[in-house]
Amino acid sequence: MTNEKPYPEGAGIVKWISPDWLQNHLSDENLLILDCQPDIHDYILEHIPGAVYFSEKLLRVSINGIPGRYVNTTVASELFRSIGVGGNKIVVVYTGIGGLKAKATVLTRLW
Repeated sequence: MTNEKPYPEGAGIVKWISPDWLQNHLSDENLLILDCQPDIHDYILEHIPGAVYFSEKLLRVSINGIPGRYVNTTVASELFRSIGVGGNKIVVVYTGIGGLKAKATVLTRLW
C-alpha cells in the first residue's frame, strides 16, 4: 500500500512530482506530458511514453530575425489548446537539458 497523494502537492501552481508518481499515472486520461527538450532530435531519440513535444520556440515572435519576445496570450492559449492543455488536465512539463525551471515558469505564466 502506498501513501501517495492523488495529485502532487506544493504551494503555488507549479508542483514537483517524482518519477514514481509519473510512472504510476502514465495511463491517467487527464494527464498530459509536455517534453520541452531544446532539440526535437532528443525527443525523437528518447522521451517519456505518451509525451507531446512542445518547443518553447513556438512561443516566441521574431523581431528583425531575432526571437525577441513572447507571443500574446491569445496566441499562447491557442497553441496550448491545440496540444491538449485545458479543462481538468494535469500537465507535466519536463526537459532533458537546459532550464526546466525557466521553461515551466514561462509556460504557466503564459497560460
